[in-house]
Amino acid sequence: MEIIIYGEIAEGLAASVRQQLASAKGPVRLRISSPGGSLSEGLAIHSLLSQYGPGVDVVIDGFALSAGSVIAMAGRTIKAVPSAVIMIHDAWSSASGNASDMQRAAAGLDHASDAMATIYAKRTRKPADEIRGLLKAETWFNAEEALAFGLIDEILDADMGDFAAMAASFDLSRYTIPERFQAMTTPTINAADILAKEANRVKEIRDIFGSHGPEHLALMVDCISDQTIDAAAAGKKLLAMLAKDVTPTAGAYRFTETDRVPDFAAAASDALLMRAGIRLEKPHAGAKDIARMSLVAMAESCISMRGGTIPDRSAAGIFKQAFRAAHTTSDFPMLLANAANKSLMKGYNDEPATFKGWTRETDVADFKTLTRLSRSEAPTMDAIVEGGEVTFGSFSERREQYALSTYARGFTCTRQMLVNDDLSAFTELPHAFGQSARRKENDVVFGILTANAAMSDSVALFHATHNNLASTGASITLAALSAARAAMRLQKGIGGLQVLNLTPRYLIVPAALETIAEEIIASTAKPEQDNPGVGSNKFIRSLELVVEPRLDAADATEWYLSASADQVDTIEIARLSGNRGVQVDEEFDFNTGNFKLKAVMDFAAKAIDWRGLYKTT
Repeated sequence: MEIIIYGEIAEGLAASVRQQLASAKGPVRLRISSPGGSLSEGLAIHSLLSQYGPGVDVVIDGFALSAGSVIAMAGRTIKAVPSAVIMIHDAWSSASGNASDMQRAAAGLDHASDAMATIYAKRTRKPADEIRGLLKAETWFNAEEALAFGLIDEILDADMGDFAAMAASFDLSRYTIPERFQAMTTPTINAADILAKEANRVKEIRDIFGSHGPEHLALMVDCISDQTIDAAAAGKKLLAMLAKDVTPTAGAYRFTETDRVPDFAAAASDALLMRAGIRLEKPHAGAKDIARMSLVAMAESCISMRGGTIPDRSAAGIFKQAFRAAHTTSDFPMLLANAANKSLMKGYNDEPATFKGWTRETDVADFKTLTRLSRSEAPTMDAIVEGGEVTFGSFSERREQYALSTYARGFTCTRQMLVNDDLSAFTELPHAFGQSARRKENDVVFGILTANAAMSDSVALFHATHNNLASTGASITLAALSAARAAMRLQKGIGGLQVLNLTPRYLIVPAALETIAEEIIASTAKPEQDNPGVGSNKFIRSLELVVEPRLDAADATEWYLSASADQVDTIEIARLSGNRGVQVDEEFDFNTGNFKLKAVMDFAAKAIDWRGLYKTT
């Protein structure tokens, strides 16, 4: 889905964006070219886009000035055309009234500017006080400057649309435009040139359609009516119409003669995924050439390439032969299973794994009980007087045990789905199962935090005895973080002899605490005071934020700190060697004619040591 914001950020625009997001399915692309406008609407739109689960990718087609730049910063990725202009400045407005009214208005503007500075600082990872200086100066960036500063992620190869015409339609008189941007923002439009270009565009499109008969007249009219379509785009639309329902007999890609079937099966698997709208980073070179082949045509090709015969050439007969000849003269089941497995892994990898970083992952050889030993620190060395004897110390140890679990679910492609060329069983369903598998991993890992089960010492994971549970509840404040940090620093080894000096690295919060956590990490002031410019707390700013909605269901007020798994054991993730992630098993049922697939995952998680984790209610 694409949302377009061209023009002023006016009252009611946030409500329109909210409605569009409510009807969206999957990632959204926002294209923007705006001279700014209402900051309250801009901040509301930024919040809506930032909270949209599947994510928003932003393309700056021209201007992103003032409130327009605030909106653009909500992008998961931000790209800009080469001629783009971005401007940031302090919030401003007009007001009337007595001195108290003016003071309240000034305070409100300061808070609005602070909100904008936080947004720009989060995107660029620059200090907020540096951003505030740029806001006060009303700072303008071209595309290259914006990329270098961190406001955008990429500069596109070419401009989209008529930038000059777009610039001429905006009223920029309220801004102090730097001299180097004057020519870009005040273009000269030649009406005669525009009319001549349009006439040439129409002629080129008519010439393309001229030799293909009247049955394509409607498409030609549509192309001419849409001024964004040039001759090249119109040619592609015509070619797509001509190729509709045509099965290619020999594409540009040549399948290897030595063993064509595996090569063809690999290409066909990717073609099925592309037809279903699943994006592949590196699709097989031959996938595009056979993308329009039906399932029955693919099955027939697999049989023919192995030299097999097809007595019954109906769709049902071809599928029956394709499955019966499996592993002898046909590789059609392998083709389907490969497509399902790729779709499964795509869904699995696309789903966020919020436990990565603060947990440790390992491979295990089998399903036997795993034992993880934690040895104590070495005994303290004693001073030896002249002639004295060396004393001997001992080590103590603690062990945690757990074993792999198998998670599985099956799904079926019926004979009817095959004959009807229904791809959902090999694309959509596996993709959804892949997402479900990753969510199960998150369930298991965060279930360890919320369940707070006993460790091998018969004490709960988070407990005062373990010195990793706050004695009193507290929100995420400087004082609470300081207390948690000190407790982790002072943790001692198993023997209780030496201080471990553990460093908190991750702040793990439920969704309800995400905003306050972001503000504290990005703040250069004491979080509980309104005194910007106090200075930067390196510890707080070094924390990596982990947001997990599963924590809300247990208690939306509880938050955690974790050390890096490289410094100390926290939670260990185990997977079966050779079967990382989720796998697909397939089976053809001759009794029903159904093709069955099963998603299988071997996975386990266990808290190994409590010292690297801390909980505050």
